[in-house]
Amino acid sequence: MIKFKENKAYYSKSICDSNSISVIFVIRRTPKSIVYKDSNNVERRSKIRTMDGCEFIRPENYSFANVFKADREY
Repeated sequence: MIKFKENKAYYSKSICDSNSISVIFVIRRTPKSIVYKDSNNVERRSKIRTMDGCEFIRPENYSFANVFKADREY
């Protein structure tokens, strides 16, 4: 299982524009959630989900929302 690690940064490319990259920095984690800072330097919490042996989060809940995966370390 590939997991998010504390004090690491992860990236996601936009679905609409592959040149647009969003980055989050993981501050701390629990078995079910992570606390991170987004590009606006705001602390947020998201639920960790798993798919195909890799953890991921969706900070927003709409069709074109970014998806941050644990295997995309920045």
